[in-house]
Amino acid sequence: MTDPKASAALSGGRDPKTGRPVPMSLDEWKGHIQSHPGFGWDKTPAAQEKVASLIQGIQQEMAGGQQAQAAAPSQQPMPSPAQAEPSMAAPMPQGSAQ
Repeated sequence: MTDPKASAALSGGRDPKTGRPVPMSLDEWKGHIQSHPGFGWDKTPAAQEKVASLIQGIQQEMAGGQQAQAAAPSQQPMPSPAQAEPSMAAPMPQGSAQ
């Protein structure tokens, strides 16, 4: 493989005992695809649904568990997962925090 994004699947993991490169686990590869902007995962319907679900959950928490109306979709492009905080499950679109 010559594409560094894809070749990470074969050598992007680390052996916990030796620290040597090993193939990524399936979960590691999934996370890599979702966080590397070059794969474009943040523009897929699955990413959009994940963001909408995250926003709805935040709104419900802020409303004290009551049903909150979903915010209107933002017309701005979503930030890539690399631009989002590493602790977040999915990137949030800008301007949709209401």
